[in-house]
Amino acid sequence: MDLGEILDNIFRIYRARFPLLAGLAVLVSLPSLLLQYLIGSFSQMGFVLDSFSRTLQGGEVATPPPTTDFSTGSLIALGVGYLVVIVLLPFSTASVLRAATSIALGEPTGFLPALRGVLDRYWALWGYILSFGFFAVVTFAFCVTIPLLVWVAVPWWGVGLPVLLVERAGPFHCLSRGFDLVRGQWWRAAGILLLTILLSWLLSYPVLILVGGVSALAAFVPFLPAIVKGGLFYAGTVVSSALLVPIFELGRTVVYLDLRVRNEAYDLQRLAQQVVAGA
Repeated sequence: MDLGEILDNIFRIYRARFPLLAGLAVLVSLPSLLLQYLIGSFSQMGFVLDSFSRTLQGGEVATPPPTTDFSTGSLIALGVGYLVVIVLLPFSTASVLRAATSIALGEPTGFLPALRGVLDRYWALWGYILSFGFFAVVTFAFCVTIPLLVWVAVPWWGVGLPVLLVERAGPFHCLSRGFDLVRGQWWRAAGILLLTILLSWLLSYPVLILVGGVSALAAFVPFLPAIVKGGLFYAGTVVSSALLVPIFELGRTVVYLDLRVRNEAYDLQRLAQQVVAGA
């Protein structure tokens, strides 16, 4: 596929399967929203919104929220919140991508199949997250190796995760397999992945402006508690950000499949499998 066909496929699939892809993205974002509530971000943002609305109306400044309660109960709740986020990290990393690869391959999918697909690769995903995260931390610690991180990120981060889910490769085999796929195509793959990131970034502006406008309107509602106003702001931010996640996940799915077609005639392999299955 050329660039136009790739972008057309990304947005065609996104429109056709929007409820599934966006719903999964929102679902896996809920633990982080819970964590924001537990650390007191809702109250802090509610105070800011209250102060903003009262200043515009010429009233008194809102009363600051109470300081964070470090009681045993709150610390336990906060610890449980962090634990939930950590345990569910593979799901927040790969659920949307698992659904995207299934859709692109013509396989039946849905909320439960996508989550089961991630659960089936749960420990492999942890190995992938830890190994790539460690590599990224080390390269950022030694700034001279930043170009190395960029060079490795395309086959390992951009293509490697679809390899792990579709081909059931191990967390370290993803790197070598990714390099095999992008050989001679690194700049093209990197350019398309960068373009999908830029598209998501550009599309986020009108969405965030809309969220900010709704939050500003909520700040002027007098009977709403500050924590509710802050909750509305964070919920809108999380949901709007989640709606743009599928664009990149579909981007790397289409890039991964395009590389397999170019290098391995993957489309002919799939066609042969369908003929054999039909026979």
